[in-house]
Amino acid sequence: MTTTGSAQVTLPTDEQILVVRELDAPPALVFRAFTTPELVRRWWAGRRGEVTSAEIDLRVGGRWRYAMIASDGGFEVAFHGEYREIVPNERIVSTEVYEGAPPEAGFTVNTATFVPLDGGRTRLEILIECPSRESARRDHRVGHGDRPAGGAGPARAGRADPVLTRVATPPGRAPRRTRCGASAGTCRPGARGAARSRPRRAARRWARASSGCRTRRRSASAPPR
Repeated sequence: MTTTGSAQVTLPTDEQILVVRELDAPPALVFRAFTTPELVRRWWAGRRGEVTSAEIDLRVGGRWRYAMIASDGGFEVAFHGEYREIVPNERIVSTEVYEGAPPEAGFTVNTATFVPLDGGRTRLEILIECPSRESARRDHRVGHGDRPAGGAGPARAGRADPVLTRVATPPGRAPRRTRCGASAGTCRPGARGAARSRPRRAARRWARASSGCRTRRRSASAPPR
């Protein structure tokens, strides 16, 4: 098990990644933060950049697309997918495609479950299904620092915990203090040469993080366009 900020990341099977975190808000508000474009803009990038687009067609068969400008290089990072199941305030199942990956990389299937806890809190569980042990472990390892909060599908690395908690916290109620991951994506190379090569290295990391990830259920359903 790996803990990043307030998120716990495990590998239930060779082809799955499970991210679990607790948020100081009830499931209805956390669900709203996941499904309202103006709220997604406030938390999805975590501290890794600035969200430039959050498109949501919240219905089974509807599509979503999030894009951001990465702070460690200034290049665009975008994901899109299709909703497969929506149970208000309880569960969202959707596909996720990283737009910087080659077409053969396919997609993941992400299941977000909003579990009510005592005290008006929520346990957010995100199960990410990948096609192979290698791709799941690569996504688990690189995702801690090289992907936004979520893809989607949000919320793989825990860096968006404080932001998401603030977005979902009811008015008039102060969120609990949470810790983000080490360095919170704010460090910058000091050498001039390192700064020049940073965009290229960062882009390669994003591509490696998402290449080869597609679900075992691909044969049962066509991938999103």
